[in-house]
Amino acid sequence: MNIRQQISFYYLFFRSTLIISIPIAVAITFVAGLESSGTEMSCLEKFSNLMSVFLRILCTVGFAASLLYKEAVRKNEYYFYFNAGITKIRLFAVSFAFYVLISTIIYSICFAIASNI
Repeated sequence: MNIRQQISFYYLFFRSTLIISIPIAVAITFVAGLESSGTEMSCLEKFSNLMSVFLRILCTVGFAASLLYKEAVRKNEYYFYFNAGITKIRLFAVSFAFYVLISTIIYSICFAIASNI
């Protein structure tokens, strides 16, 4: 199997984990935002802090929750990837790398915007 096909399988798995991890990260960030709403900060500082919390939760708790969901409910989907020559550990590692890469890019963009204002 060529590298282009493998990348499409990795992307398919990554995209399927977003369905669970994003709502969980949003919910936890919302609760964290309610707790910090009493402090005196500018709107930009609050947004920066919430975005930082959201991205950290997305990479850790959200990703772990999506993997637990897949292990419990969609365990048979791993055969699809295994038949393509991709192990479960490689799926997890590449997906986590995607999460970290995308979170770093989003955080860098938000930080650049915040520092220019």
